Amino acid sequence: MPSPSPSTRPAPVAALPLFPRQTAGGLHGAWNARVDAYFERTGLPRRDVPAMYAKAALIFGTWASSWALLTFWSTSWRSAIPLTIVLGMAIASIGMNIMHDANHQAFSKRRGVNRALGWTNDLMGASAYVWSTKHNIVHHTFTNVEGVDDDLSVGDLARMSPAQRWRPWHRAQHVYMWILYCFLLVKWVFFDDYVSLATRRVGIYKLPKPDATETSLLVMGKVAYVLWNIAIPLTMHSVPWVMGTWLASSAIASIVLSVTFQLAHCVEEVEMVQVPDANDGRSILPLGFLEHQLATTADFGRGNPLVTFLVGGLNYQTVHHLSPKVSHIHYPALSQELVAFCTEHGLEYRVQSTPHALASHYRHLLKLGRCAAETETDFSAIAGTA
Repeated sequence: MPSPSPSTRPAPVAALPLFPRQTAGGLHGAWNARVDAYFERTGLPRRDVPAMYAKAALIFGTWASSWALLTFWSTSWRSAIPLTIVLGMAIASIGMNIMHDANHQAFSKRRGVNRALGWTNDLMGASAYVWSTKHNIVHHTFTNVEGVDDDLSVGDLARMSPAQRWRPWHRAQHVYMWILYCFLLVKWVFFDDYVSLATRRVGIYKLPKPDATETSLLVMGKVAYVLWNIAIPLTMHSVPWVMGTWLASSAIASIVLSVTFQLAHCVEEVEMVQVPDANDGRSILPLGFLEHQLATTADFGRGNPLVTFLVGGLNYQTVHHLSPKVSHIHYPALSQELVAFCTEHGLEYRVQSTPHALASHYRHLLKLGRCAAETETDFSAIAGTA
């Protein structure tokens, strides 16, 4: 199919859209009240959960021991390959289990603890300062809103939303994107952070200028990443060995991180939202905040404890978007609350198995790669299903 003509492409979003005005907090307020009632009833802490501290210790120990064995003990590919796989999984686990909760202020009620654990993002090579703006503010607020949610934008490499420009090579994106996912971390560390800092932008959102402390932490993180991934291993091994194990562990971490988030937001079952035209300034999105999150997010592997453990509860992405400052240890229980809440209010809670979610993301890429004419979102359809 031909690419849409320039006149039919949506204009760039000039300002952040607004959600409709809600009465007394609307449905999101009702959900927050239900969460409050859950914690009052159970007496459980929202944060500083002992199981979370034990889990963090296990993950850190796995990362440190696999790295040390790979660097100072392994001398053959027979031992290096499993250690590299474990190291890559540990890097992804630090990001999804520890850094993610900490930078959402969900790990502890103590700011210093969250700050320290949030810096693990920098230790893994990516700036927590940039990520917090990109993820916490932009993505969490404007999930799947084309032109605003920067997580949908991969330039001309792929078409993740119907409103994005179609290119002929997108016909193969359902194949090559799985390979490109392996380079997420390297791109993030050595390109994305610097672009955001140089332009002071995350998409259309202005990135606040980092103060001296943030700048120091960012620089120290980049230096630490190069030291433990490349410089120190080079004192023990050859350049091919170091580059091979580094790139392989990065690829493993990258594809786990990429796919986890894609299965929540870039599947057939969720909606991609185009900002409506504004006649008097700021655009108003068609749904309230809670309804929007339900329409643009899908959970996967719900009830699978292994998946939940490995991805830090991010398979319960809908619960996370609605209650981001609650430890992910509580997500399985809160998902039961969300099922009841949605039933009471006639809302749809999108859930699928992990294999189905993987197949759905594949079909999403295939569909958008082959269909260039689909450029608009049917807001009435969204309102009817949310």
